[in-house]
Amino acid sequence: MKTMKLLPLKIAVTSAMIIGLGAASTANAQQQQQQQKTKTEVFLPNLFDNDYYDLTDPLYHSMILGDTATLFDQQDNSKSQLKFYSNDKDSVPDSLLFSKLLHEQQLNGFKEGDTIIPLDENGKPVYQLDERVENGVKKQVYSVTTKIATEDDVNSAYSRGIQGDIDDLYDFNREVSDYLKETHDYNERQTEAIDALNKASSANTDRIDTAEERIDKNEYDIKALESNVG
Repeated sequence: MKTMKLLPLKIAVTSAMIIGLGAASTANAQQQQQQQKTKTEVFLPNLFDNDYYDLTDPLYHSMILGDTATLFDQQDNSKSQLKFYSNDKDSVPDSLLFSKLLHEQQLNGFKEGDTIIPLDENGKPVYQLDERVENGVKKQVYSVTTKIATEDDVNSAYSRGIQGDIDDLYDFNREVSDYLKETHDYNERQTEAIDALNKASSANTDRIDTAEERIDKNEYDIKALESNVG
């Protein structure tokens, strides 16, 4: 009987939970859709597939190769990012801009707030399996989207870059050189102290020899005096 009485309550609670989860899921989906709506993807011109080569911004001429898009954030332009696409699912992004950003990041490192290419625990770019539509046909590709570096990113092993490692090596070498110099100076002081001790010891030996000579002379004088008295 208790089970029968509690059953409607359990059904009501379960229904409320399902409705609540459904509402939360709907809210999350709506939030994601809203965030997507605020971002506009605009592809940059490709140097080798551009009918208006001479009219293209010169900046693009030296920077763009492959499929690269700018994700414009309509609400906050500072949150706009770059997205790099591969040609297919068997390759990875290879634009000149991507290579340039990655090279500078690996060389010089980055700080919190910088725009970076996300890296995994091995220092490799984080590629995402993505989908593009070309001429009405969907195809799978890989993509990498830049991000704003967080404190966690800065605490990673790759935030200082190769130059940072080189600087650390120079600092270490400088510390070793300073230590060796201090050791050399200490050894010199020890040598000087030993020399001073040797000189002092030699002087003491000379004084002892002189004292012994005086003692011998005194003994001789005493014996001579005793002989004369006798």
